[in-house]
Amino acid sequence: MSALHLAHQGHEAVPEAEHLSMLEKVKHAIAHINEPVDTLPADYESRTAQQKMDYLWNKVEEHPYTAANLPTASESVLDSAKVLLPPFIVKAFLHVSDTMPKDRPKILHGYGSVAKIDFDVYPKPHFSGVFRSGAKGFIRLSILRLDYTKVLPGCGLKFLIDGQPSQNILLMHGVDGQGTDRNLFRHTISNLFPDPTDITGKLANAAFSAALPLLPGHADDLNRPEKGNNLGLYEQASVNAFGHREDQVVAPWKIVLHPQPDVQANQDAHGDGDFRLALAAIPEGTVLYEVVAHRTPDDVAGEPLGRIVTRSKFVSSKFGDELYFRHARHHHRTTPFNLYVAHLTLLNFSRSPLLLIAGYQAAYPGWRIRSATCELLKTLVNSGTACVHGIIS
Repeated sequence: MSALHLAHQGHEAVPEAEHLSMLEKVKHAIAHINEPVDTLPADYESRTAQQKMDYLWNKVEEHPYTAANLPTASESVLDSAKVLLPPFIVKAFLHVSDTMPKDRPKILHGYGSVAKIDFDVYPKPHFSGVFRSGAKGFIRLSILRLDYTKVLPGCGLKFLIDGQPSQNILLMHGVDGQGTDRNLFRHTISNLFPDPTDITGKLANAAFSAALPLLPGHADDLNRPEKGNNLGLYEQASVNAFGHREDQVVAPWKIVLHPQPDVQANQDAHGDGDFRLALAAIPEGTVLYEVVAHRTPDDVAGEPLGRIVTRSKFVSSKFGDELYFRHARHHHRTTPFNLYVAHLTLLNFSRSPLLLIAGYQAAYPGWRIRSATCELLKTLVNSGTACVHGIIS
């Protein structure tokens, strides 16, 4: 659409994107990130999680693919190269919707299957937000490209929130793929996965890393992810399924989804067919994954958090492939409770306050002594409630 046309419609005229410098393209992408792009109703975000689920699922099921018409066409090499451009990448973090943004097709992981899910959390979790309340939503399983010589599975979880935008988590086992193995439940998956070892993965990782500094914020704040293969869980721990914002956010460092053996066996039975047909054979009510949460980088064992259970069969459709799973943008925060646990054997509130202040400064880059001291005082005040509650609950 031309600048003249935009001006005629009452919009501020902007230069055509193709004539902008790279930095200007990024600014243009950010400025127009949430332009209307889909058929979501105007009141969509104000609806309950169940109402949103009903609406989206009706759209997913409206025009499903059949075994005879599953799409297989891949993007051209030229189109695929767009994923290396910063303006394309930044939209993955900033667009707020449950459907894809304007002019940003799903080039990678373009084909997949979607199912309704419940995230059932076990009693008395140590975390906040959806990691305490659980949530209903969707799972989308896909592979990077329909290239069965290098199968690279990916998973998107969409947790629907009453009256607020959804919370999304993207998980993989890694970006090097699993050879010709078409079983998408072969390995564990996580929001934090290893650096790539092959040249293609390294190139994509470098492009992601180059785009992160272009996100709004400053280099020393926590509003940008650490890197592309470490997308934090702070945002999902900040709000629960009922739309209530958490006063004290306690987020896992990472979660790991462990596929269930019966699901692995179910998929193995389908051999070398299209992975979408194999997913369609999974019954409603199946426990797909056990979810294990790790509090800190040093927490090797983790703790059982909950499970992902299907509330429908998997469906492949055009609308399902247009669902949007926003990349988490915020860096992991070592919250007062997490810090308390991490230093439980080293710190004594009455004897080592300076060490705790130093710990806060290490956990919150860019903080000044005054900020760390204030946080220490708040922790001391709440140590008999929030921290202890986290241990005994």
